[in-house]
Amino acid sequence: MLRLFGELDPIRVDTVRDEIRSGMLGIASGADFELDCAELVAISPEGIYMLLKLGREFGKRVVLTGATDACRQRIRMMGLESEFEFR
Repeated sequence: MLRLFGELDPIRVDTVRDEIRSGMLGIASGADFELDCAELVAISPEGIYMLLKLGREFGKRVVLTGATDACRQRIRMMGLESEFEFR
């Protein structure tokens, strides 16, 4: 599981995308990709779309564990809550 922290904003999207890609390569086919979001304080629309695109690219459901209310609300406001699993 990869841990996200701080803000996932347009400045960090490329770096985080590369880290997630590396992590996804080691996951078995058909398995979900779980991200620990307990320390993620903010997520931009660019960050949300990046997570969504990577999940689709690798054919995996993205699971956000410990997502804060602020992050969940941002995803909900974009109408994308059903695209992620929250634990």
